Amino acid sequence: IELESLGWTYFCRGDLNEAEKYYSRAQERFRSLRNNSAVARVLNYIGRLQKQQGHLEQAKKTLTSGLKLVSRTDSLTQGFLHSALGSVYQELSDNERAMDEYKEVLKIREKANDLVRKGSVLCDLGDLALMQSKLNEADEHYSQGLKVALEVRRVDVSARAKRGLAYVASEHGQA
Repeated sequence: IELESLGWTYFCRGDLNEAEKYYSRAQERFRSLRNNSAVARVLNYIGRLQKQQGHLEQAKKTLTSGLKLVSRTDSLTQGFLHSALGSVYQELSDNERAMDEYKEVLKIREKANDLVRKGSVLCDLGDLALMQSKLNEADEHYSQGLKVALEVRRVDVSARAKRGLAYVASEHGQA
């Protein structure tokens, strides 16, 4: 776990080479322990790092391999992997696949009653709908995301949903 934490620290600092080094070490360590859920969690980080580096096809492969390893009972890691994969598909302009991934995250979060992360996923869906000029759909997702964010007191998600709603309103000529 220390190697994984160091990788995250370097990733947050923008030192992607060091982050990659520590994530790779963590992955090797967890593989030697046959801890597939931990390997899947690290693959999530590696996939996000690859996306950050612009290696979208490699990120897609990495995240997909993480999904094959993750335990069905580890809904947190499943959700993170699907979310990261959705953002990769979004970058690749494969909006249909991105939507499928985000909807899968939403199902996982609802099943786990994970309201803290559900609001963020709803905003992801709103962003994707907005990119496709589906204003009514975006409005619905942002509104739902705002409701959830206010319920669990997530100021960051609330602000994101409000920004999205304001943009949708301006596109409708209501601002």
